[in-house]
Amino acid sequence: MLCSALLYSTLLYSTLLYSTLLYSTLLYSTLLYSTLLYSTLLYSTLLDSSLLYSTLLYHTIPYHTIPYHTIPYHTIPYHTIPYHTILYYTIL
Repeated sequence: MLCSALLYSTLLYSTLLYSTLLYSTLLYSTLLYSTLLYSTLLYSTLLDSSLLYSTLLYHTIPYHTIPYHTIPYHTIPYHTIPYHTILYYTIL
């Protein structure tokens, strides 16, 4: 009688412990999953908005209105111009 009561209480305790561990694991994994999902969505939203902002910013600068041919390159000291710039404008 005592042995069966001890066995029953041990089984009950281990079942409760197992269910508590299972519940906490499920809760932890759910929280982890939702945090990862939220951070992924936040990151993608921020990335989309930054790409959108940079695209809008890029398209609002009127590059064609800059008068490249009016810049007096001969007044700039020769050693301060990068070589590829000199080569580019020499070819032009």
